[in-house]
Amino acid sequence: MNTRPWLAHYDMGVPQTIEYPKAPLFHFLEEASHKYPDHACTIFNGAVISYREMNALTDHMAAALVELGVKKGDRVGIFMPNTPQFVIAYYGILKAGGVVVAVNPTYPPDEVLTPVNDANIEIMFTLTRFYKVLKTVREKSKLKRIIVSNIKETLSPIMRVLFTLLKEKKGGDHLENVDSGDLWM
Repeated sequence: MNTRPWLAHYDMGVPQTIEYPKAPLFHFLEEASHKYPDHACTIFNGAVISYREMNALTDHMAAALVELGVKKGDRVGIFMPNTPQFVIAYYGILKAGGVVVAVNPTYPPDEVLTPVNDANIEIMFTLTRFYKVLKTVREKSKLKRIIVSNIKETLSPIMRVLFTLLKEKKGGDHLENVDSGDLWM
């Protein structure tokens, strides 16, 4: 019996296996920052972060996480949608030696508890609009620290102003302060 029946459906010329480089995932970001330093790594509502900038941002994030005590193998959560902040947190966690645990930001608190408790997450990244959910989760878990970012932080200057004036408070993104022990990204 064929243990890989899907291989029969591969297009002609598609290899059945490939050799994966023996390098950590963040190596490819670092490599791209050297080969294509000024090319766009992320484009978010017209705001561009180059590979060079992203590599520097993730280096800073990794250093901050190490300073917070993140060690090799520690699980660090990301509770946010696909934004530049997600990318910064993701590669920062990897560079610090942590393991990324991405949790769907549309989950209600009870559904967030499962991955937080199962993975023993003590630090979690989020956006201001999801902060209240994680504060509720913290009460029932080992979650100790929440690192918070506002969606507008990676918008272009004009979009940032428009967002602040027209959407921030209505959309639940406005947050004056974070609790003691929590941090702004």
